Amino acid sequence: MNQTRPEATYSPAAQRRFMKLAFVAWKLNGAAGSINMTAEILAGILAAGAPVKVFSYGQCEGWQGPGDPGQATPIWYRLPSWPQFPRSRDRRGVRSLLSWVASAAAYLPRRRRLTRSSREVLVVNGFGSDFVWKFLENSQPLKSVLVVHDNPARHRLPGEPSLEWALGMMQKYSHFIFVSSRVRNEWLAIPSLATKESCAIPNCCREQAVERVLALNRAQVRQRLGFAPEAFVVVCVAAIQYLKGQDLLLDCFPQVSARVPSASLVLVGAPGGLPGPAWGQGFLKELAAGPLSGRVAAVGPRTDALEFIYAADAVVLPSRCEAMPLTILEAMAMGTPVVGSDVGGIPELIEHGRSGLLFKCDDAIGLGDSLLQLARSPELRRELATSAQSRYWSNFSRKHLVDRYAEAIRKLAQGERWN
Repeated sequence: MNQTRPEATYSPAAQRRFMKLAFVAWKLNGAAGSINMTAEILAGILAAGAPVKVFSYGQCEGWQGPGDPGQATPIWYRLPSWPQFPRSRDRRGVRSLLSWVASAAAYLPRRRRLTRSSREVLVVNGFGSDFVWKFLENSQPLKSVLVVHDNPARHRLPGEPSLEWALGMMQKYSHFIFVSSRVRNEWLAIPSLATKESCAIPNCCREQAVERVLALNRAQVRQRLGFAPEAFVVVCVAAIQYLKGQDLLLDCFPQVSARVPSASLVLVGAPGGLPGPAWGQGFLKELAAGPLSGRVAAVGPRTDALEFIYAADAVVLPSRCEAMPLTILEAMAMGTPVVGSDVGGIPELIEHGRSGLLFKCDDAIGLGDSLLQLARSPELRRELATSAQSRYWSNFSRKHLVDRYAEAIRKLAQGERWN
């Protein structure tokens, strides 16, 4: 995709402001959806023609961005962590102490770089990257943008950071980019956020990785993953935690397997989330000891998770809260039918009965009924998959995301309001 660089259309003040635009991301790659979106968000910012300084705790040197023609090249800064003081007194401890002194000496100059670079426009990717404010000291950015990947419902679930914590963090920002229009409305219904400027830019999927998987033979992928040719295979790709709702699958799957003997369920993901993996570990123990152990397989985290989505007969995401889940976007792009809960941004992706099936949050019976619908009708699966694939490329593709981010950054530079 060729993006033209529009510097000539900006006012002189806007061009000067671009010289001090900083993008902050806690990590540059990883399993979480907000981290996976880093490359795409950065591509959109660069498409605005802005020279951007990128700050991250990650290893910047080895990161490969999308590299679209016409985009500016980012300047990388690896953020310093305050080194841990060594406690050992042996010879190795002396070397550690010398290393600590060198790291500590480099900390403050690196910290000052971010302070100098962030006095105009600051874009922060997600709550996990909010640490940037400790580097800014008394310097307040002219404009600060937080990309919000959560919805308020998450902060009302047990074990998750409180809503008060999230709101306290959000008050520091002048602008928000939400990954869903529905989620944007949920946040802005909170009085303390109602007057903030914001826009909604939906996520996309990892299209290069999706294209590589689509080039594979689906029957061969199913065989390699151990899916029987005649089986109705349901796949759930998500961290195993309470907010993702895998317990609802255990509640409904006896109903499904009793009526569809070939049905099987594969869970792809590791126990995770806050406050830790305890819920997920307990869930896996219950699964191993229960009557569904032969019907439901938990395969842990997989680097080939996209192939599970591609090979499945249906993808399910029974989450109790979501903003704009990548699993559903990936399934849509690959033409795998989806069943999802009607929370957050999921109904923005799935048109019930046209591009997927929705069920009420926490309704295990409704979830089971939806899976039975798909199991009994290959024709319905094909219709939903075809419609979802078309809907993805028409509304949620990477091109749309990059263009939307570029437009938002251009408006920000020109001083135009977002809403």
